[in-house]
Amino acid sequence: MEVRHKKALNSQFVTLAEEINPEYIFPYLIEDGILTPHMALIISTGGTVYDKANRLLSVLPSRGPGAFGSFLRALGVYYPWLKDGLIAAVNTDNTQLYQPQPTPKSSQPTSSNAPSAAGMTTQMASLSVSVQSDSERVTEQQLMFVAEKMNGDWESQAIRLGFQSADVARFKNDNNGMIMQIHAMLRAWRTKKGPDATCERLKQELKDAGVDLDAYGLL
Repeated sequence: MEVRHKKALNSQFVTLAEEINPEYIFPYLIEDGILTPHMALIISTGGTVYDKANRLLSVLPSRGPGAFGSFLRALGVYYPWLKDGLIAAVNTDNTQLYQPQPTPKSSQPTSSNAPSAAGMTTQMASLSVSVQSDSERVTEQQLMFVAEKMNGDWESQAIRLGFQSADVARFKNDNNGMIMQIHAMLRAWRTKKGPDATCERLKQELKDAGVDLDAYGLL
């Protein structure tokens, strides 16, 4: 992987690790010869989805010159807003490799949904439990707060949020403890909604699913 691509990947590492599910990425990396099925199995064994994403992102830079393009291809299918953020990070290094048309530097695309690692750190430090704006995309910290507050009937609430029984079973099998199971479900909700996964949207869908926001003190 080229140095500029490693830099871009590193600048987006925190955001990518919080957003992606490696299980959606593996087929593209395997098809392109970036990973073997055995390597994908090792990366996906043990830990939370975040842990698996961390392992994948740590391995990618060593997987040759085609790894970055293959990863972008997978992001474009499931996480287009993350692809845009990664392209913007590459373009800050004065390259147009992944830009369809030459664009003046002053108007190069950026992504508020994919901040740099430094920007994410600043955002995390300044966050309160209450949402800074209902129109902003829900953060990892807010999802964890909700997961810690929800309890009891979360499985039926997940169904009303649009998940299938098989999804609920996977959340339970892949994560230890109810909080982490709920957290996995909420992360999957955020992934499905993409850039529309705002705090306002989450509050409304939780309410529609039968979650008593006032009783739980959520968001």
